[in-house]
Amino acid sequence: MRTTQYIYSPETGWKCRGQALDRADLLIAFGSGVDCSGEVLVDWWQTSFPNAQLIGCSTSGEICDTQVSQNSIVATAIAFDHSHITLSSTRFEEGANSFDIGTTLASKLPSEDLKLCFILSDGLQVNGTQLVNGVASCLPQGTIITGGLAGDGKRFEQTQVCVNHDFGPRRAVAVGFYGKQLQVGCGSMGGWSPFGPKRLITRSEENVLFELDSRSALA
Repeated sequence: MRTTQYIYSPETGWKCRGQALDRADLLIAFGSGVDCSGEVLVDWWQTSFPNAQLIGCSTSGEICDTQVSQNSIVATAIAFDHSHITLSSTRFEEGANSFDIGTTLASKLPSEDLKLCFILSDGLQVNGTQLVNGVASCLPQGTIITGGLAGDGKRFEQTQVCVNHDFGPRRAVAVGFYGKQLQVGCGSMGGWSPFGPKRLITRSEENVLFELDSRSALA
């Protein structure tokens, strides 16, 4: 497998950060800012790697190598020597059940030799926990599931997901990675720094918080 990253900004256009690839099987892109619309990404894909599958989503802070930027698009191009991928995507209505969205995505992925399922989804219309539960219910035991929910900076108005030419809200995409020679590992790190008074959650439903110390959380 070979990878390299490309970054776009309105000031400089597209730049390659590494050794350019002559072909790619998959492009994974993340972008933010009013100048980084889906048309910019799709035009570059059609010009540079028209035979690759393209997925991506809106975000808040794009990572290229070890640098974080804003108002840019970062695309990682991946070329496989022995492995292959399968895409599954869905569009859904507002208020759709997140578990059902997950089962819809996973049910379209062949199970034989499936090593990894990578998911990108609308970040404002979906409960991430239920989405993953739905995906996991349809995949072979031991399949690694990873991915993320699309962001919208600090606006919290609308998130976007890209699947080749299709770009917009209320979308989700899953990529299945296959191959007997494919080895997949994952790791994560996180944490919180406490501040302010301690509060007791006295009412919540899934990922929605209603009350703290028996008082309205919003108030």
